[in-house]
Amino acid sequence: MLSRCLIQIAVFFATSILFAPSAFAACIDPPGVEGFMIYNDDYNTMQFCDGSDWISMGGAAMDARIGTMDADKWCAVSSDGQSIECTQDAPAATAGSNKQVIFNDGGALAGASNLVWDKTFNSNAGGLAVGSSSNPTQPLDVTGIAAANAVLVKSTSGAQQPLGYVASGAGGTVIPMTMAERQAISSPTEGMTIYNSTTKRLEFYNGTQWVTMGNGQTVIACVDPNGQYITLQLPLDGTNGSTSFPDKSSANRTATAYGNAQIATAQSKFGGASAAFDGSADGIFFADSPDLELGSGDFTIEFWFRPANVSGGVRQIFGKYDYGIYAPVWFGQNGSIVQFSASSNGGSYDIVNLTTIATGLSAGTWYHLALARNGNTWRSYLNGSLTATITASGSIHDGSSSWRFGTAITDYHFNGHIDDFRMTKGVARYTGASFTVPTEANTVCY
Repeated sequence: MLSRCLIQIAVFFATSILFAPSAFAACIDPPGVEGFMIYNDDYNTMQFCDGSDWISMGGAAMDARIGTMDADKWCAVSSDGQSIECTQDAPAATAGSNKQVIFNDGGALAGASNLVWDKTFNSNAGGLAVGSSSNPTQPLDVTGIAAANAVLVKSTSGAQQPLGYVASGAGGTVIPMTMAERQAISSPTEGMTIYNSTTKRLEFYNGTQWVTMGNGQTVIACVDPNGQYITLQLPLDGTNGSTSFPDKSSANRTATAYGNAQIATAQSKFGGASAAFDGSADGIFFADSPDLELGSGDFTIEFWFRPANVSGGVRQIFGKYDYGIYAPVWFGQNGSIVQFSASSNGGSYDIVNLTTIATGLSAGTWYHLALARNGNTWRSYLNGSLTATITASGSIHDGSSSWRFGTAITDYHFNGHIDDFRMTKGVARYTGASFTVPTEANTVCY
């Protein structure tokens, strides 16, 4: 049987070859660079390196850190199960022939095959291969290291790509990348896994959105159980007059200010500021994105708003409306009421048509508005009380317009303030007759 020490050495040897560590911080004990993953068989848990510590991804019954190991000793969990003891001399490994690595005298990599370094392989440039030295089958071509600063994978057909290369969303290994690089993948493959060096989390794509994995001991877990489903989260805080509106969801979207939309400290529900709109074509825009499309699934949209007046015509609070096009979803103030609409085709409000979801508004008062879809049941709430229940099927259409707060550009200009906006895709947070409205700002998980 292989000793744990030799396993760790083998894993580190292999991962050291497969990843270029220079751009990322490192872990020690055992060595590994930011984004590396290992399986800790002492504690039966997967771990990843966050740049300083090995973080458990769940399943560990004890402290997820790996104890110091002696490469010359046979290591095992102590009798009390609380530590790793390396006391017995490790069995001697059988020496391999020239240019050959053998991991155990009872067998080699892939049974009869060996992991070999063949100097003559790849036109005498040398390379690692699985197979015999005379007949390597699937090489790891290291010829591109000096030129490309990366290990190259070379197939038997001769095509070369850097290990971790992502094309059209196709991946295979865990790749460290920034949030911006992740967002640039246009069509990620379901199951694709990456290490997000911006948030220092492991993430996978579930076919619809990116999901964060794990809550290891040294990572602060989000107290919002639905935090991973938040696709747009705007605290709308900041300095007075600022035109920056950071998105605190994992997507970290960038907003575009339109007109005179800005952060104002004169009015706030939480955080000492809110977004202000003066009723003269002010807006906050977010670009269309596949993970913001709501389709036929569950979702929850909620926010605080404070109308400056309750007279006049229709004013867009939030939606995806362009003049002359029916918005996929639309929230609008109409005097002292709020109406909601949804379209499956962009040509009519065939799912929900101008349904009143709030009444009795007063100027200068803060209100919490929420709309949650649960299957074919849609519920709206004002200050936590159910105001409407709608039964409607249909898939919300994927319009190409931007998501807009405060205006439809040409008309429907909102006059007032908006604070603490949150869109949750995949979860109906509220399904009963009432709920307790937040007494503090929504939890920020990223």
